[in-house]
Amino acid sequence: MVHDQAGQRHIFADKIILGSSSPRRLEILARMGITPTVVKPDIDETPRRGEGQRAYVSRLSSEKGIAVLRLLAARGLVDNSTIGKHAKTGLAAGVPMADQGEDTSPQTQETAMARAVITADTAVYLGRRLMPKPASLEQARQALLALSGRQHTVYGGITVAWLGAGGAGGEGAGAPYQVRKVLHRVEVTKVQFKRLTADDIAFLVAADEWQDKAGGYAIQGRAGSVIKRINGCYDNVVGLSSYHLRQMLLSARLG
Repeated sequence: MVHDQAGQRHIFADKIILGSSSPRRLEILARMGITPTVVKPDIDETPRRGEGQRAYVSRLSSEKGIAVLRLLAARGLVDNSTIGKHAKTGLAAGVPMADQGEDTSPQTQETAMARAVITADTAVYLGRRLMPKPASLEQARQALLALSGRQHTVYGGITVAWLGAGGAGGEGAGAPYQVRKVLHRVEVTKVQFKRLTADDIAFLVAADEWQDKAGGYAIQGRAGSVIKRINGCYDNVVGLSSYHLRQMLLSARLG
């Protein structure tokens, strides 16, 4: 196990850092056998003028990745110059990774679970209208009324930044890690609610599951009983596509 100079448990001891404090994302990683260290980034999530749905979630997941890496660099754990290099060549822009299909090449657990920073963003759109996280019970009711009987789209952006030991001395020499590779992915899921009655809406908001949820609902909670159909990845609606994240973890080639 790697320790810092103070003898405390090193932030990379668990191999994976999750740039999110979302309980749903932590639960998804736990199902994958991953117990990450949590580092919560702070970014401005305001959409840019004319920004498309895919571009929005891709940019936010990428900016969250940069924010986490900058925090680690401030602690001397990551080489700041390698963050800048990747930021200029796609990390900040959030260029999505092409769908490469399943990676069936032999991988050791160490290769698949080498040090990485995972960040994600989830957004719900009704047509081109971004559905915000409700700030009040009334806003949650209005969001559910808007989604009632209609199909909406959940966009999930994922960014994985791979880190390699820096310097000729490797990890033991205390050299900061270097950003070696960055992957991006945007997953899209279509969801349709039944036509909601007043009783349905009262049932949904009563559990307070609307809090801190894009679109004001939790598919893994009471909303699951009013969803008529779903086309795409269920976990993407929860907050992070476990299938696509695993493929991204397995696809790393650090050279």
